[in-house]
Amino acid sequence: MNEKPELPGSVNPSSKIEAIPDIGDEHKGIGGQEQQSFSSLMQPKETDVAKMTPKVSAISPFDLAHMGIKPIGSPNVNTLIEQTDVLHGSFNTVQNQLSHPNLKLKSSQKYLVNSKLTDVNTHLRAANAKLGISPSEAPQETKGTGPISQYLGFIADGMSQLDSAKKQLGVINSQGTHVNPAEYMLLQMKFNKAQQELDFTSTILAKSIEGMKTIMNIQI
Repeated sequence: MNEKPELPGSVNPSSKIEAIPDIGDEHKGIGGQEQQSFSSLMQPKETDVAKMTPKVSAISPFDLAHMGIKPIGSPNVNTLIEQTDVLHGSFNTVQNQLSHPNLKLKSSQKYLVNSKLTDVNTHLRAANAKLGISPSEAPQETKGTGPISQYLGFIADGMSQLDSAKKQLGVINSQGTHVNPAEYMLLQMKFNKAQQELDFTSTILAKSIEGMKTIMNIQI
C-alpha cells in the first residue's frame, strides 16, 4: 500500500531552469548583426548628409564684378548742375517761409536759422572758389531792420552765389574743359552740405509756422 508508483519511462529528468533574458536581449544576433540603439538609427549617414548639403562655392571679388553690380556713379558737370537746380528750389522754399505773416521765432530758433544760413553761404563760396569764381562781398549784418530781413539777405546772397556756380558749370560743360574728378567730388560735397543746412532751416521755419497757426485756431 505504501509503495510509490513508478514514473513513466517517457518523462525526462528535470533539467536546470535557465535564466529569463532581459527585454530586448532576445533580438540580439538576428541576421548576424548586433542591435543598434534608437538614437544611432535616427542619425543620418555621412553619405546622406553629403547628398542633402548643397555645395557652396566661394565668391571672389572678380566674380562680384561680373554679377551686374553697378558701381556708384561719380559726379560730373551734369549732376552738379542738377544739384544747383535742387538748391535753388530749396532757397525759394525758405524764402517763402521767411515771408510768411504768421512767422514768429524764438531766440533759440533765431540762433539756429542764422547759423545755418551762414553755413550755407560759406559752403557755396567755397564751391565757387574751386570753380575759379572771384568771391563777392559777404552780406553784412543789418541793424535795426530785424532778423527776418537779415535772413532774407542771406537767402539773396546764397542764390546769387548759386547762380554764379551754375553759370560757370555751364561754361565748363560747353567748352569740354577737363576737371579733376576729386574737385567734382569736393563740389558735390559742398552742395550737399548746403542742401542739408537749407533743409534743416526749412524744418525749423515750418514748425514755427504750424505752431502759430495752431495758436490762432485756438483763439478763434
